[in-house]
Amino acid sequence: MEWFPFALLTALLWGIGQNIIKKGLESVPPVWNVLIGSFINFATYIPVALLNRPSFSLSFPQVIILLVIPFLYIFYYYAIEKKQVSFSGTIFATYPVTTISLSVLFLHEQLNFQKVIMIALILVGCFLLSRSQKSRTNLKNEMKFTWLAWAIFASIATGLGDFLAKLVLSDISVHTYNFYYPFFYFANFFLFFLIDKKGRKLSKSFSKTRLVITFLGILTLNLGVLLFNFALSRGPASLVTTVSSAFAGVSIVIAYFIFKEKISGIQWVSLLMIVIGIIFIGF
Repeated sequence: MEWFPFALLTALLWGIGQNIIKKGLESVPPVWNVLIGSFINFATYIPVALLNRPSFSLSFPQVIILLVIPFLYIFYYYAIEKKQVSFSGTIFATYPVTTISLSVLFLHEQLNFQKVIMIALILVGCFLLSRSQKSRTNLKNEMKFTWLAWAIFASIATGLGDFLAKLVLSDISVHTYNFYYPFFYFANFFLFFLIDKKGRKLSKSFSKTRLVITFLGILTLNLGVLLFNFALSRGPASLVTTVSSAFAGVSIVIAYFIFKEKISGIQWVSLLMIVIGIIFIGF
């Protein structure tokens, strides 16, 4: 169970980071988030990797997979950028389903009955947690196809990215993976910069304060990804992604204690489901 502490820390950092990054996205478009994230990755991932002697050789298939993984992850920013974040979060919270399905089918990961029940408990808890945040008065506006399409696509893309990460981590060390990841992430910035022409323009509300908030949010999220990579290299993708997806619960708890937001009865029940699921998976 070496992966478990890394997955829990990942959920904690992602929960904190998501609360911060939402504020930054109000004035800093996703494509610029990717650029800031690239510099952060170079400054953190590579030093950690070099301390552990990574391999500097990759096969062509590994290069392609490493290029595709960050491409899939980046769509997360575009999903939560939308004004209907709560609705997008409802769909996005189910991204481990894609990873679990692919891991069982192609990586032949085996799950006993207890693990299956606990995975289901966590996923349902995350889904209800996100769902309960949605305002009924905005339901009609949230059901527009564009929001739904972005949420579904981002969920599938993230789940597929996690599966591919586990696939390549089966052939190379996590230190080699962490060394090359920033380079391929940065390469994707140019791709999105070319495609997302509207996203090149900064909002009128942009300020140095917003930039600092964005930097802190991305730093927290990307450090979480670094820990997630260590967890994924040590444990089954189906369990690692499920436990780390509990960041939705962490995000709500932080909002409750720090931002004094109210938590409904459904949200408390959802949090309890997530906690129970994590405890039984980890022990």
